[in-house]
Amino acid sequence: MTEAVVVLIACSGEAEADRIGAMLLKEQLAACVQRVSGVLSAFIWQGELRREEEVLLLVKTRRSLFRELSGKVSVIHTYDVPEIIALPVLDGNPAYLEWLKSTTK
Repeated sequence: MTEAVVVLIACSGEAEADRIGAMLLKEQLAACVQRVSGVLSAFIWQGELRREEEVLLLVKTRRSLFRELSGKVSVIHTYDVPEIIALPVLDGNPAYLEWLKSTTK
């Protein structure tokens, strides 16, 4: 397993996703942010079934940066309880993983 993680962040729309992505890149909390539009999410919120169109960010970063990343995203995110979850990268292109490490703080 590597120190690399992919962080999933569900956003209310493209403007929010772009704002969060730009902040993460500027502060070197992410090496790469991909925006996936048109995600249909179904979930239970306050006891009710909800269906919302969202924009999903796929954030490539290091596990050691997750707490700082999560804290900063939580401050500017519009959701009361934003989805900010990290998935481990088990293996990957060594050159890409080195680039990810060198691009983040």
